[in-house]
Amino acid sequence: MQIFFISLAVIILLLTTSFLIRIKIVFDVINNKGKVIVLLFNIMPVFWSNISIVGDYLNFVNNRNKTIKIKIDLNDKHIIFFNDFWGYLKNKIYFNNISISSLMGFENPFISCLFSAVINVFVSNLFAHISTIQGDIDLNKNILTAFRHTEIKFEISISLMISLYDLFISYFKAVLKEKRRLNEKANNI
Repeated sequence: MQIFFISLAVIILLLTTSFLIRIKIVFDVINNKGKVIVLLFNIMPVFWSNISIVGDYLNFVNNRNKTIKIKIDLNDKHIIFFNDFWGYLKNKIYFNNISISSLMGFENPFISCLFSAVINVFVSNLFAHISTIQGDIDLNKNILTAFRHTEIKFEISISLMISLYDLFISYFKAVLKEKRRLNEKANNI
């Protein structure tokens, strides 16, 4: 009987423990190459992949050169499922840090400054909106401008905390919503 209670206590402890996750996305628009890295507790890599956009597909290439293609279509069933999952999960996530960096460079200095200013205003408005929702988040931006060569690069780093319980509940609710949607579609046919 004690083994049952100890096992139950360990399961409850694991489900309620919050995990620190860092997501880093780097993308070079000109060369259509990028990287996605997901770290658990800032040290243990959980997922890493090279990314590129080809036509209507987002390609993830891992270190064994295996390509995973995700169609960029808002009506795709995977995108709808992820949108449902994110809808349930977004209020359960605690963001620690968001950092956005960009490098905009064109051969025309006027265009370089103009695009850097537009990105700076967009990121500042985004950070103002985020800070009204969660006031104690650490927000960093680094908008750089280049003048002698054409280069467009973005880097986004997000550090967040989430519990396994919230992750499982959000996934379970998204699965139930998908099954309900499929049943309604089958009944309408």
